[in-house]
Amino acid sequence: MSMPELTSYEAVVATSWKETCKKAALMTLILLTLHDEPAWSSQITASIADLTNGNLEFDQQSVHRALRRLEEHNLLIHKQEPAPGTGAKRKVYELTQSGERVLREHLTTTMSYTRHPTFQRLSTMSD
Repeated sequence: MSMPELTSYEAVVATSWKETCKKAALMTLILLTLHDEPAWSSQITASIADLTNGNLEFDQQSVHRALRRLEEHNLLIHKQEPAPGTGAKRKVYELTQSGERVLREHLTTTMSYTRHPTFQRLSTMSD
């Protein structure tokens, strides 16, 4: 089923809604990224773009702020590791056990609507 183009008003509303949701989604996306393996910030940013099919992009400053908040809540930790080729130190982040539990809780409660058949049907509609 083909979807009609958005009107200019609808485009403004959709963009505003996207920006609001984007802010709320960042911490979840970081935790999802770190669920399988540790990563440094540029890997996290690339993973988020992949997880969202390029629909949500975050600047490095926003990612670093969110990483600090998550670390303050003891949901992740970082280690300093040398970058290949340069030897410069970079932070490699990984989930803590608390981070794993909080992520699982969030996905099974707050995000549980994403498993509803209506959500699944509407989110997979193509143009």
